[in-house]
Amino acid sequence: MGFYRATITYIGPKPGELAKEHRAAVKTGMQEIVKEWWAKTLPDHFTARGATKYKYKKRSQATRARKRRMHRRNTPLVESGVTRRMATSTARISGTSKSAKATMNVPWYITAGRVSIKSDVIGTTPENRVEEILTTTKAEAFKQARRLDRLLQRHFDKQRQVTKERV
Repeated sequence: MGFYRATITYIGPKPGELAKEHRAAVKTGMQEIVKEWWAKTLPDHFTARGATKYKYKKRSQATRARKRRMHRRNTPLVESGVTRRMATSTARISGTSKSAKATMNVPWYITAGRVSIKSDVIGTTPENRVEEILTTTKAEAFKQARRLDRLLQRHFDKQRQVTKERV
């Protein structure tokens, strides 16, 4: 019985470059998911359907009556509309290969002035306004994970095609 030597020849980017590309793809994908949350999911928090979906703490009868009397509506998380306008008008999206976040300006009475959503927040029963604004249901988190998986799959399929063309 003899000994055999096997040689592996790798054609394409170096393994270190592949890891760097993978981290960049994950970072971009995470930022895309958070941007999508901000654009599509956040506005839903300011609706009656959102109050039920995200299990907001019920406001007192006096608060509901005051809102109805002063603003002619009883929309959750909306009194004058300032919070909704500020939170949904602009957001700074940033991230790393491990997480991404959207930082939004909100009125001082919500928090110290800024609210941030991390990409890994999973829904719980909200206890305060910030949590009510940022809550994500488990179904939404699962949908976001599937979307990230598809984005990464598409990115790496493109990379494989480029590598095959180089050979």
